[in-house]
Amino acid sequence: MATTKAEADSKEKKDQPTKYTAISYHTFIFPFLWAIGKDGTTVDIKDFTKCLPKAWERDKFSEIQNTPDFYAQFRYFNPAARSAIYDHGDDVNGIVRNYRFSHIKYGTSKFKIKNTVTHYGPLGKKTYENAEYELYINAFRLKLYNTGIGLLVYELENHTYGDLTAINRINDWGRRLYMPFVKDGTCHLCAETVTITLDETTAWNSIISGAQYDADKIDLPFFVTNLLTSDNYSITTDIKKANCKTVFYIEPVIGDRMFVACIYQNQKWVPLLKEWKDGDVYAYQHDALHKASDAADNLAKQLYELIFVDGNGTSCLNRQMLRDLLDDHIYARWLEYGTITGITEYSMITATTVLEKPAYTATPFLTEYIEMIFLAIAQRASLLVFERLISDSAQGKQKIIDVQQKYIQFQSQLLLQEITPEQQGIELYDELLESLFIEKESAQIENQIAALFDRKNYENDKNESWILFILAILGVAETVSVFSDWANCTCIPDFVAPVIAVAIIVIIAVIGFVKIRKK
Repeated sequence: MATTKAEADSKEKKDQPTKYTAISYHTFIFPFLWAIGKDGTTVDIKDFTKCLPKAWERDKFSEIQNTPDFYAQFRYFNPAARSAIYDHGDDVNGIVRNYRFSHIKYGTSKFKIKNTVTHYGPLGKKTYENAEYELYINAFRLKLYNTGIGLLVYELENHTYGDLTAINRINDWGRRLYMPFVKDGTCHLCAETVTITLDETTAWNSIISGAQYDADKIDLPFFVTNLLTSDNYSITTDIKKANCKTVFYIEPVIGDRMFVACIYQNQKWVPLLKEWKDGDVYAYQHDALHKASDAADNLAKQLYELIFVDGNGTSCLNRQMLRDLLDDHIYARWLEYGTITGITEYSMITATTVLEKPAYTATPFLTEYIEMIFLAIAQRASLLVFERLISDSAQGKQKIIDVQQKYIQFQSQLLLQEITPEQQGIELYDELLESLFIEKESAQIENQIAALFDRKNYENDKNESWILFILAILGVAETVSVFSDWANCTCIPDFVAPVIAVAIIVIIAVIGFVKIRKK
């Protein structure tokens, strides 16, 4: 029987996702360096943005103030953080430019991950699972910072897959830009293909596992390059091909994987985590020590795999270490309410029972906490860039005073120690900074800059000392001349003038060399 238009429209509407009905939200964040050209030259942001397709639209602060959830997000952060979060235009003090990809149609644009999983049975018998996960695209976002760092952001929603295995696979396969290793062209640790469908006519199919790789150059997948390529401009990860005019160089700055931010609803599994065991620990803490690390029903193992995005099974098979890692990386303030968060170097993942109440979990995670993550990743990536600048300065390619001035600007604008007066925000932000080694890296950068300045000052002082020494010699020569005139005086013995001259020369030489040695 033919379907009427009304029935077809009704079915299409029914198939569309409803806001806050998602089982999980997955945000993948790709940090990259965009400001470096050939031979250490710097690329201007106005030149680099020529790469961007016209679909990228600026999200200026003046144009988003009336959007949903804006007021709560704005009031959540302090003024210094707002300056680093919102795009205030192209003034000289602009810290960040924000863009949103306008060709995303909610409910139509999709992100599909495909992979073949090998299972090993008795006697080594192999079976194969064709795994496929299709998520809705909520948004593509781009943030370009004045430190030369960019964040390309993929915001996805899962309305179909609810089990832990699926969530782990989506997070692990979706975050990988390359195979973690190359062996006969395949790798079960990453997706075989990632396909982005924008509409009925536009689809980008990226082959990940199985691609042919050159050891000297690994191309980024199409779902990255197509978002940073316009009609006459493109990007490359091969600096030899960059010309800083039509082809711009970008470089991933935090490994071959994207940072994962995920919030996941499971009303059966999360309550198990908070069960009280032995009168003093939660169930996942109990299981870490009292169950085998690879036991299928070990809650600690399951939680570890989720927050550490360990798609290949728990890589920590030491019970005490498993317990310690969970204690170090778990933020359990809301566990009794059914929400637990894990923060690591490459993930921030929340599991909850109350995703259907967005005001409690989904809204803060997708508005306030995600911006907190962006700030922390931008800091981490920028610090890695400063390591490069310091290395260039040590080789004479950069002036150390220029590096110091850039770092001072970075410290005041982006390297923020506190971004909100809210207690839980302070705690989460501190966890992020610790997990991303921000304090350790910044202290190291400051020490390196100080060491370069000491070396520069030493070289300057040494040159000055030699100049003073030469001038002193010339002065002594003049003194000798004067003493020679004295020598004509019959009242002074002949040997006095040469002895005084030699003594002065020796004293000045000793003082000069001691000064150099001391420096």
